[in-house]
Amino acid sequence: MAPRFLSIVHAAASVSTISLGTAAYADHADASSPSRVAQSALTDIVYCNRSALRAGAAVSYVEPSDNRFWTRGWVILEPGECRTMASTPNLTFYAYAETFDGSNVSWQGTHSLCVVWPTIFSIRVDGTTCAPGQETKPFLPIQATGPGPHIWTLDPVPQR
Repeated sequence: MAPRFLSIVHAAASVSTISLGTAAYADHADASSPSRVAQSALTDIVYCNRSALRAGAAVSYVEPSDNRFWTRGWVILEPGECRTMASTPNLTFYAYAETFDGSNVSWQGTHSLCVVWPTIFSIRVDGTTCAPGQETKPFLPIQATGPGPHIWTLDPVPQR
């Protein structure tokens, strides 16, 4: 039986993309939006899947008032789909995504963070030691340039 995954509200933003290895990201602040003005101190972390593969994604960040990582996943991203993963006043966040189809494709970095595999999860982690039932995945650290939507794009996978 396939694992069940969390659905989060769809996001749409007009952005320009900056490539970063096997990932890309972009910033776009829309100060004309009434909701954006009211929440101008928040960074909306949005993932967009531009690959042809279905991917499971996780996000992690530290709230400014807390020293623990808040990590949640697995959000399914269909090809061409964008989803808001989280909103936080912190401009630094950590991104990770991988396929679940056996193709062993992932969008990752080198920052090890704890996850619960392969179920839906939302955890707070102190330090670098995972609790029983958790394992580490290599997240990509990303620095947003300011509040507003920040897009991390899962680039298409090169043909083999």
